[in-house]
Amino acid sequence: MFERITPIYIIRAHLDTIRNKDTKKLYKDDVFLLFCLPILIGFFFVGINLLIEEKMASNLLTILSISVPLLFSLLVLIYDMGQNIQSKEHLLDKEAKLSVTNSTSDNVSFMVFWSIIIVIVLGVYLLIGYTFDIFAKENFHNFQLLIQIFSLIIYWLLGVFILTLLMVLKRTQILISSSFPPNT
Repeated sequence: MFERITPIYIIRAHLDTIRNKDTKKLYKDDVFLLFCLPILIGFFFVGINLLIEEKMASNLLTILSISVPLLFSLLVLIYDMGQNIQSKEHLLDKEAKLSVTNSTSDNVSFMVFWSIIIVIVLGVYLLIGYTFDIFAKENFHNFQLLIQIFSLIIYWLLGVFILTLLMVLKRTQILISSSFPPNT
């Protein structure tokens, strides 16, 4: 029923970029780094009472709302790079470059999806905050658990986003630098 809008393909494609090509198993170190470490950092921040407040949530919402169109533009650039690589018959490492291009595209698509999730979570958090005035100092103790849960989720989502962004940056740098002749 929801085949046209399900993100399962995007998530699987992203996970395939951190999967061993021979054994088809996920690299445990990468799973820990990309998904477990952000939740641990989130627990640390919530534990020291560094919670996501109204202004920070609003600023993050603005930043991520701006980043989604930029990520779509990056997808178009990666597609163009892939097309350019395919059109070059004489390219020696064509398959390797196409593999990196495909992985980068999968990661950027995941980042777009992940950004949308973060925007939704931040929007719900702010909507609840404004509706029930949870950000007021006199209401903090009544809603402290809710604020902590949202803060933990937001920190985890942001951590996954930032680490995936770093992975995309590395792969994009590999693609771009491999397009130039080596320095000698």
